[in-house]
Amino acid sequence: MFDWVKIRRAAGVILLSICLASAFWGCGGRPETTRQEGEKSWERTVPSTGINAPLMINYIVNNPLTIDEVKEGDGKEFDYTYLRISGLKDLEVQKKINDKIKSVYDQLRIQDLPPYRGVKIRVPDGYTVASEQIYASTLGNFNNILSVMLEKSAVWQPEGNQGNSNDKAFYETARYVSEMETLNFDLNTGEEFKLADLFCDNVDPSERINHYMSGYLSESGADSEGYSPRMLSGNIKMVEAFKGLSGDQKFGVYPFGLTLVFDYRTPQFDTQCAAATTVINYSDLGNVLSFAKRFYEEGSEKELYVSSEPTVKSLIGKGRVNEVSGNESFKVGNVSVSRSWRYSASLPEGMQKKLRDMRETDPRELEKINASYKALAKLNGNDDKEGSCEIYVGSYQYGNYINVTSSMNFYVMEQFAQEMDYSCYDADTLEPLKLKDVFREGFDYKPLVLQVIKEAYEEGINEDIAQEIYDKIEGFNLSSDEIYIPITKINEYGNSYDTNLYIPFSQIGCDNLEIFH
Repeated sequence: MFDWVKIRRAAGVILLSICLASAFWGCGGRPETTRQEGEKSWERTVPSTGINAPLMINYIVNNPLTIDEVKEGDGKEFDYTYLRISGLKDLEVQKKINDKIKSVYDQLRIQDLPPYRGVKIRVPDGYTVASEQIYASTLGNFNNILSVMLEKSAVWQPEGNQGNSNDKAFYETARYVSEMETLNFDLNTGEEFKLADLFCDNVDPSERINHYMSGYLSESGADSEGYSPRMLSGNIKMVEAFKGLSGDQKFGVYPFGLTLVFDYRTPQFDTQCAAATTVINYSDLGNVLSFAKRFYEEGSEKELYVSSEPTVKSLIGKGRVNEVSGNESFKVGNVSVSRSWRYSASLPEGMQKKLRDMRETDPRELEKINASYKALAKLNGNDDKEGSCEIYVGSYQYGNYINVTSSMNFYVMEQFAQEMDYSCYDADTLEPLKLKDVFREGFDYKPLVLQVIKEAYEEGINEDIAQEIYDKIEGFNLSSDEIYIPITKINEYGNSYDTNLYIPFSQIGCDNLEIFH
């Protein structure tokens, strides 16, 4: 699994080269190969089938697999986990996948140093493993693909100094090293696929990925003297001009985007002897991804999986591309106002204008709040008591639907009040959706919503109150897996506050939802 960079020298300096390599790179029984960025082919492993961009993907179809964690070790300093899947009808494919996961895990269990540049300087001779963990996680399990990550982290200490991790001396001599492996399976065949297979046939995956990474590295400062902290995990610094990533770049697949892993196999980056990852949201790449069709056909789940449960779908979070955000503070009378906003610059201009307008609070409303605060303060015998008001406006897109959220929180004396406003818009027409628009025509959703309302009140409410709350529903938002609807409740102190009703798509039944048709 692990690769050494071959050291080729003239016969007269072979011995010297071996000694230097041992001191600098580390040693261990890892197979030799040469990996240079940009050299490996970006050819696809899955045959082209005429899947061309642009291809809009608004939702994923979740695979009904069972994924179990298998634990080994002592559960403390030496704690290990790998995954085992079940639920495929084809047991040979299932075994192939499980065997591969276990094989990679077994190789990670070997206690040697990964061949990072300078690892033997970081962890010199005489150090041994003081603690070691391997964690396995499922990144993505949808559209007949399975993406798995195994992360190994180890703390090395001078031999004989394996003591208490709470001691200061322990941390002064500790040397941390980590590595990651990713596995991406086509569940139709059990074979692994490459990064290029995720892109449409008429798209150059190398150009898309490397164009994005070039801009990302520049913006994050990874091409300067310091380390870039703008990573999902770890830090990176470029040690040479960016040459582009290779076709066998290590990657994983989330429901919302791709993760790339940087380690000793990407020597143009210094990662401080630890694996680093970054995430590329699908919306950052454009409508060029093919996984919705390359690995999945409508109804194929009935052929692949043992489960006969209804299909569950999830909307894809589009991310905030070129995020617009800010905050400001000012005062109106006795009211201190703080206002913040956050949304994507990739939203249609009409939607961005609506959000800009929402940011500008009506001065007359603030004057009303100020007057209310003064009256309440006077009533309590404290005329100079100040109040505060927090205002937030934000937006996020799931699938083809744009959520808009605004909230105002009021504080004065011991009183607190909250107002929340949720709305959801069609990304194409920018028309606001009503709750009924989410559901298929003919589906009676009212009994379900009423039941959820009743369950939200632990003290219990009768049918009339539930109906009154239902009639006051004005807005909602969508997330990947549920609808959430704001309702107003009163706490034990008499303060009003907004809370949400959550209705999972799986509870409704995805066949009853218009948003998936």
